[in-house]
Amino acid sequence: MKLVCVFVGLEESLYFVNIDANESVGYLKDAIKEKKPWTVTGVARKLHLFLAKKDS
Repeated sequence: MKLVCVFVGLEESLYFVNIDANESVGYLKDAIKEKKPWTVTGVARKLHLFLAKKDS
């Protein structure tokens, strides 16, 4: 599954992460850190993730 990710407060921070639908949130955090290592400077497990929905 392809997820759209954005870092709140950073301009031009939109990017995509591909992850299997059965993977854990921890795996997603690791994938985000791998994709943007210069933005996520701490440990991946400390990322705070928020779900954004459109139309419901």
